[in-house]
Amino acid sequence: MITGVWLICAQSSGSQCKLWAAAGECVRNPKFMFDKCNTECCRQQVSSGICGSSREEMDKRCPGSCQAADREVQVQDHEKCVRWVAADQCFENPAFMEKRCKNECEEHAKKQCSRWVDAGECALNPKFMHDTCNAECCKYQV
Repeated sequence: MITGVWLICAQSSGSQCKLWAAAGECVRNPKFMFDKCNTECCRQQVSSGICGSSREEMDKRCPGSCQAADREVQVQDHEKCVRWVAADQCFENPAFMEKRCKNECEEHAKKQCSRWVDAGECALNPKFMHDTCNAECCKYQV
């Protein structure tokens, strides 16, 4: 039940939501806050990393918020991967890159295939070249 100051504030809650959320009201008074200030509370909850630990609850309170946060993380990770690939980390730090940037490393390797074929890598490094540049090596053998 909303009483006193909360009743007055509820009438103009939109302008106060950011302040209340920053003051911790989403945690202290979740029923009111998620009803009146859902956007701010969802934004705060997502930024605190709660999607990883309470995803089911977040999907109910803030539909789509965790998925949007996941996409944002993927974009940020991709941007990091592109920088790391450019810094030759696929070869310098292969175990880490295999876990974090497998697609980007594979794409980078495929772009290098013609250069590697010309350098004779199909014969010198057949396992890697078969896995990475099979089509190019097959063209080379013809």
